[in-house]
Amino acid sequence: MDRTPQSQTWAQTLIDEQIDSVKQALDAYCCKPGAAKRVHRVRKALARLQSVLWDLARTAPAAGALREEARSLYRRAGKVRDADVLLDRLRAYRDTASHEDADAIAALCAGLRKRRRKAGRRFQKAVARSRFGRA
Repeated sequence: MDRTPQSQTWAQTLIDEQIDSVKQALDAYCCKPGAAKRVHRVRKALARLQSVLWDLARTAPAAGALREEARSLYRRAGKVRDADVLLDRLRAYRDTASHEDADAIAALCAGLRKRRRKAGRRFQKAVARSRFGRA
């Protein structure tokens, strides 16, 4: 006979749903890691999971360790997302910038793309080591 309190079962179901959302977002990202929108979706899913884990920490015994892992991935994905956002802003500025600024903008974009690739590799390695990684 299962003696798990109903609230704990409910909490675990909610957590499992959020974990599934994170896994789906990560799968989509891993299929196309260069897509900025997919990184954004991963971060949103991880943020929602962290929120649920924080709110249900007393009801779900394993929430603390899982929350820390989600937080770590969220931070790693943030490095990728930050580069994406700044690249978009630089591209928009480049379209209206003077000819004199073109070389400086190109150099900035090249550096940001390199930083994004490095952050993306680190993020993918972290995902592979996590419980959210592909089986």
